[in-house]
Amino acid sequence: LRFESRFESGNLRKGENLYSSPLLHFPVSLPVFNCTQWFYFRVLNGLSSKLYTLSLLNFIKPDSLYKDGMQPLLYSREEERRTGKGWHRVGESISYQANVRQFHKNGQQVNNFFTLRFSLQLPYDDDECYLAMCYPYTYHDLQQRHLLELQSDSLRSQRLRRCELCKTIAGNVLDLVMIGNDLQVHGRGSAQLLVITARVHPGESNASLIMHGLLDYLTGPSHHAHELRRAFSFFVVPMLNPDGVILGNYRCSLSGHDLNRQWIEPDAQLHPEISSVKRLCKELAMANRLVLFLDIHGHSCKKGFFLYCCEDSVSGLPWAMSRRSAFYSLGNTTYKIGKSKVNTGRAVVYNELGCIDSYTCEASFLGSEVGGAQSLHFNEASLRNVGAQIAESLSEYLLPGLIEPQTPGAWH
Repeated sequence: LRFESRFESGNLRKGENLYSSPLLHFPVSLPVFNCTQWFYFRVLNGLSSKLYTLSLLNFIKPDSLYKDGMQPLLYSREEERRTGKGWHRVGESISYQANVRQFHKNGQQVNNFFTLRFSLQLPYDDDECYLAMCYPYTYHDLQQRHLLELQSDSLRSQRLRRCELCKTIAGNVLDLVMIGNDLQVHGRGSAQLLVITARVHPGESNASLIMHGLLDYLTGPSHHAHELRRAFSFFVVPMLNPDGVILGNYRCSLSGHDLNRQWIEPDAQLHPEISSVKRLCKELAMANRLVLFLDIHGHSCKKGFFLYCCEDSVSGLPWAMSRRSAFYSLGNTTYKIGKSKVNTGRAVVYNELGCIDSYTCEASFLGSEVGGAQSLHFNEASLRNVGAQIAESLSEYLLPGLIEPQTPGAWH
């Protein structure tokens, strides 16, 4: 077998053969622990008649959804050509266990690395295959596909403006998408605003699929979307860490920092993305225009999707989401800011800028924990559907009386 990861969002440091089984090593970013979960690499020279067992090293978290049945994703170029089938779940005899390799955390504590091991058969001989932790969604997918599609649509383009918020360390554009029925050239004015961000942690690619569905819904023709655009404007940053996404990092940026722990004092040189978004939020808050802040993430240990609310919150948004979606988990919803979270976007917008409706939305890498879907993985369509359900929940929560509550939506 030949392995390769020198492409956008790819992540593999090296591979070696151990007793005829490939042993694959992933980069470890020492300044940011709990950051090795994402993998994405190409596999060549496979034989469909063989059962391959892969061992993936350098995982750090002791808990994992692989213990609950999560499977890796496979894409086969030949299978898509013949059948139209894209990314799909594969793998048998999946295990996630500590190995003998250790690392030191905080200069003292000794921890073991973990190994993900699974077996699979490749569908065709000499095929070009890819394996990934979650559905890849690259910077190119956002910039050159989805945003251009929205801008080229004759109706949707009238409801949005796209501009450059800043440049990243690597010189990539951080996009700001402004959505509303009556946008001025620079998106400014007197309208009440919601700020929504995603992908501050680059390996949480499911957050981009949720954002994809959210953008489609907010710019779409539905009654809920029209009422939201009529009452509010939206400032959306679809991909808050482009450099990390391009590099194939799981949690950190090009500077080696977790950007969602830099909100109290972001450095304009090291963390230009957070510095720019915080400045924008601060301007809106000072003008009493910031209605709500929502930051979308992926979760590697829990099922369903759910909100992290702030302390003393009496928000009805979690209940609106539970009515709109069968995937929403009220049990995983929290109403506190832990010590490790005080420097996150949610906490700083709440504590420093005084925005009561400040949330983190988390979505499982696996799937739902309730209903008939609890044994299934989220797929690309269901994640985009979660984005639409978030928009519907916002309309029910922010526009009471105009939007009727409903029973949770079905699995898609």
